Amino acid sequence: MERRDRYTYDADWAETVELKDGTYARLRLLRPQDRDLLSKGFDRLSPESRYTRFLGIKPRLTDKDLDYLCDVDHQSHIAIGAVATDGETGMGVARCVRLDEQGDIAEAAVTVIDACQGKGLGHILLDRLVHAAVERGIRRFRNTVFAENKAMLALIRDLGDANVVERDGPVVTIDAELPSAEELGVDDPDKTAMGALRRVLRMAARGALRLLRA
Repeated sequence: MERRDRYTYDADWAETVELKDGTYARLRLLRPQDRDLLSKGFDRLSPESRYTRFLGIKPRLTDKDLDYLCDVDHQSHIAIGAVATDGETGMGVARCVRLDEQGDIAEAAVTVIDACQGKGLGHILLDRLVHAAVERGIRRFRNTVFAENKAMLALIRDLGDANVVERDGPVVTIDAELPSAEELGVDDPDKTAMGALRRVLRMAARGALRLLRA
């Protein structure tokens, strides 16, 4: 698998974006020292958002959870965080984790705190995550969704050539092929994704995006 020495989305990358309500968010790669931001952000999730994100009841993040969520090498485990411009309020995280360290399939998840949902932040985080993943040779996202969530299934399918991998009661695992680096214009972080991905992002901007696991 081809590897680059430098990425557009690397430790030095940071970007301030304007949300639909006129507020701003600062995007950057997650750092080990972001444990407190993640913990406080989790506390701001509603029980419904926690259940949807973790596929079960999750009253708090344990130290083990935080170790996993913050132990990111941005190769096999990529995580992009959004914080308020004060730098102290976590707003959302997009992450993907390779199923195999050298593989090109990764589980992906986007979580946005309830107060920031519906403002287009999920749209932006997914876009940047796809760009970062494609830079690193990831070709497919594997996602787990609730089968009754038709909007979510349509959203993932619109991301590319999706195939159902597994069905387990109300939960469905599907693969979605990502656009190529050429389609994404990976060296231009301001260029939006094309075709199907653009449709996905518009849906995510309406607050429909809740990928699970990862």
